Amino acid sequence: MPIWTFVSLYRDDSILTYRIGRYRTDNDSLAGKRTVGFTSLITENQQTLFNHSDLGVLEAGVTALSMDLDFPLGVETLEAQTSRDPALVIIGDQVDVTAVLLAFDTKCPAWFEPTTKRLSMNDLKWLPFRVPPNYLDDFDNWTKAFVKTKFAWE
Repeated sequence: MPIWTFVSLYRDDSILTYRIGRYRTDNDSLAGKRTVGFTSLITENQQTLFNHSDLGVLEAGVTALSMDLDFPLGVETLEAQTSRDPALVIIGDQVDVTAVLLAFDTKCPAWFEPTTKRLSMNDLKWLPFRVPPNYLDDFDNWTKAFVKTKFAWE
């Protein structure tokens, strides 16, 4: 079963969202859907001599975030702003689990305004995230699962 990192970028009480462009995936059902996460597949290659404590999971996720948003400073800057305890998000149902997400929260530095020139990301905007979004069908399946996990206490 694949294990992925799913890193969200927060500012105050809002989360950064974007629409998935057609250049991101061959799956047309995802194109145009809004997401709140930057993802990376976890492989054994993520573990290096410098990250034995988490097997490279945190670095893999933050690297995906940094690359997608063209973050001007090193990955270490974002790692310092990232939660250390990921939420576990199960994709699928109790019988058929298709993936597992390790979801991390990263606080956006006050001086950084995310922009992108990538065709795989469209319509970047900050979405208030104090309560679950009203219309979940606008989001991709992983974001839906993330939102349900995040607001499970309600």
